[in-house]
Amino acid sequence: MSGYFIKFFRDNLANASLFFSVITKIKSHAEVYVVIGPTASGKSSYGIKLAQSKNGEIISCDSRQIYKGLEIFSGATISVEQKKVRHHLVSFLNPPTPLTAQGFVDLAVKHISEIQSRDKTPIVVGGTGYWAQALLYESDFPTVKPNDVFRETLHGETTEALFAKLEKADPVRAEKMDPQNRKRIVRALEIIDVLGHVPAQARIPREGLTFRLIYIRPDNKTLKIRIEKNVRKRLEQGLLEEARNMKKQITREQALEIGLGYKHIFDVLDGTISEEEFIQAMIREEYHYAKRQKTFCNKLFKNFYGSKKIIDTQK
Repeated sequence: MSGYFIKFFRDNLANASLFFSVITKIKSHAEVYVVIGPTASGKSSYGIKLAQSKNGEIISCDSRQIYKGLEIFSGATISVEQKKVRHHLVSFLNPPTPLTAQGFVDLAVKHISEIQSRDKTPIVVGGTGYWAQALLYESDFPTVKPNDVFRETLHGETTEALFAKLEKADPVRAEKMDPQNRKRIVRALEIIDVLGHVPAQARIPREGLTFRLIYIRPDNKTLKIRIEKNVRKRLEQGLLEEARNMKKQITREQALEIGLGYKHIFDVLDGTISEEEFIQAMIREEYHYAKRQKTFCNKLFKNFYGSKKIIDTQK
């Protein structure tokens, strides 16, 4: 009789091992939602609703929302709705500490695994298209570490001058680069200083993860209205007070590394422009930035061959 039970236990243990092996494989290929779109498109609201319907947690894919002390400027301020869903990669770095695309991917993949281990759905949300692209595909990123000494030599130069350097040093890379994205231009020059050029990235689907790409695409008129509303709302939330605190921690040159529009905050605090001039400058730069984001997202969406959908929005 005891032999029967031993055989029964052994046979069913093998079946159980097979069962859990299959379950593990299924979980490793569970869907990961990636929500992209320009600033002020409504990505965050959509991501929260999606997370609530899918028992999910959100991983931010925004190169400005990573910084502590810039929550109002970056739009990372946690609303009542956002508190209902757990967020990752928000307000965890001191500015202007750099985070490369590979650094983001490493952190995102780690959080995806942890979220799935809790039987929840990872939902990546953000407008930094280059980071989203880096996550979707296996990439052999240059192993060139950020170099503060090299970056210091670039501080005194305008973004236009730095882009001209990039065009001369690596015209192929420059052709694919946003000429106003100082952070990425500096990173490209940093890589070129070591390798001589920025290596091209192959587009091989990331192994072990199944992505569903969702593109929130507002029309330009709606985008402009939303951007102006957002800029004025952030002022009401205390943007200038937040900036005064940040000004005690970073220089004007370091503010340029943070990116879009922050130089104008220093201008208004120094009294060289009025608050209304600041508002108009921010609206203008955010709108141009949003249009560049749409261009990148259009290409990213077109070239993605997995599950995907576009959501066109209007005001």
